Amino acid sequence: MSTAMPKTPKGLRPHIVISGKCNSGKSALLNALVGQEFAIVSEVAGTTTDPVSRSSELVPYGPVVFVDTAGTDDSTLLAKERGSKTRRVVSGADLVLHVMHPNSANQDDVGQVKGYGRDQTVIPVVTHDDLE
Repeated sequence: MSTAMPKTPKGLRPHIVISGKCNSGKSALLNALVGQEFAIVSEVAGTTTDPVSRSSELVPYGPVVFVDTAGTDDSTLLAKERGSKTRRVVSGADLVLHVMHPNSANQDDVGQVKGYGRDQTVIPVVTHDDLE
């Protein structure tokens, strides 16, 4: 007889969305949070094109879904489509981790993310501090 806990369907798990500018460290943060090299991390801006989600257990909180998004300052030919997907995912989030590089950390970015939809909590996260 199995003693495994029942799995929580992805749609019922709280969604924690990782937003921020291109190359701010969003995908690296996702990898650190899930403890795997799941998302592609690159110095090339615009590597993440579509939202990337990963179910995980956030101890002691419980099951969650982390979602990595495209950069909010994308200037490629697909910027409009990428931005639309990012705004849609952020507006449906239960919590947003807004990633900022220490050289360009700006509270105005957090305000922009809050304007995407629901009034969910946005936590600023400064990354790359270990590289400075």
